[in-house]
Amino acid sequence: MPQLRVFHLWLFGALHRSSPSPTLAPVRPERGQSTVEYALVLVGVGALATFVFKWLAGSGLLEELFGSIINKLIAR
Repeated sequence: MPQLRVFHLWLFGALHRSSPSPTLAPVRPERGQSTVEYALVLVGVGALATFVFKWLAGSGLLEELFGSIINKLIAR
């Protein structure tokens, strides 16, 4: 258990030196973090959608897909 006591003293000292309150560690502001994460996800999804669309258009599958949908709608 002496190692735990040394760790506790080290941790308490580190917290005390970096924070005005000895019990609280300094908190970095995280305002806007979620917004940035959402924006990055949207950019990734947009890039993936563009890739899939170009791949489908280049292979001719897009015309077949829309053609079959239109033909089924007209046949009703």
